[in-house]
Amino acid sequence: MLGAAGSGSASERIWLGIEQPADRSVERGPSALLEVVGWAGTLRHATIDLAVVIDISWSTRHASGADVNGDGHVGAYGWQNRRDWWSFFRSPRQLSDPADSVMRAELEAVRRLIDSLDLHRSRVGVVTFWDDAQIRSSIVNTSLERDAALDFIANTVPVGRTNIGRAIEVAVELLEAGRAESPEHERVVILLSDDQPTVPSPAEAAAENAVAAARAARRAGIPVHTFALAPQRDDSAALLEIARVTGASYTALSEPGDIIAALPRIDLTGLADVTIQNVTTGQRGRATRVSADGSWNGFVELSAGENLLRVTARGAANSVAVRDRIVFYEPREARTAEERQEVLDRLEELKNRIHAQRVETELLREMEQRREQQKLRRDLEINLD
Repeated sequence: MLGAAGSGSASERIWLGIEQPADRSVERGPSALLEVVGWAGTLRHATIDLAVVIDISWSTRHASGADVNGDGHVGAYGWQNRRDWWSFFRSPRQLSDPADSVMRAELEAVRRLIDSLDLHRSRVGVVTFWDDAQIRSSIVNTSLERDAALDFIANTVPVGRTNIGRAIEVAVELLEAGRAESPEHERVVILLSDDQPTVPSPAEAAAENAVAAARAARRAGIPVHTFALAPQRDDSAALLEIARVTGASYTALSEPGDIIAALPRIDLTGLADVTIQNVTTGQRGRATRVSADGSWNGFVELSAGENLLRVTARGAANSVAVRDRIVFYEPREARTAEERQEVLDRLEELKNRIHAQRVETELLREMEQRREQQKLRRDLEINLD
């Protein structure tokens, strides 16, 4: 069931659908935990075509500041983080762990974003850019083809300068190619870069070219969300303008590695919050997670008999949509070792999800603190000038 609510901002309409459970369904078994799954948002449609644009120019071989590959070591340059005797002979400009580069952090972030999406409702294409730009995976490619494209990018060596204008043009071409098959899909671009535009020369012309491409994207109805990965002063001015021109979001990160946590949390649908409640018992759902494309899921505990489940979605402008489901629960003891293991597995999944959300919340809080400190430093530099 899908519908829109009338409360909140007159200009914002929010849609909310519940995929499972079905209304008046019956749950039987030893576990009272039920997963509730659906989608919500404020876009015109509930389906999205997403072009993810990844910077692979020369500067993305630099250190990201994160342990991207999880080996317990954060790649660094020169005399930093020397781990063995041979490392003293390493070039000062050679990254001690290439798997922790900015480009690898971008790719890890993109993988996590894709994993969080409902790929039955969202289609994802991938573009890379340097002096030029290239489609690596089209909107209509399978998950296997897209994964292969990301693996291929991970094994390339970053080269060249930063042609953001061309990157936007190619991303729009990718989305236009997918439009013929599914004209009702929303079309969105996410662009990641650690530098200002430098192609074509000079830098001022490169920035103008990038903003012109953004205006063309706006005319096509395509927002371009931008992420500036640890920008130096004035480096992200073009990315900020691109987002402003297209009516999209701009995010400046203090450390390039922060993109791993930040990208999957981007809001593409204008959705502020989703809550699940068992009205019958008064208990709220647990481990509710909302993805970038508006898909959501969470767990709620049932009581024996009839349960009224209520899902509430809120838009950024405070519009509200509410959907109810009636679910009947017939508890019984686990009869087999397999059923007992199933209960334990579901409890472990819930525990892991809650822990993951807490970790994400802490990471985002740290990112916000670093971002505020960076802003204060920039403001101080401007005042000193």
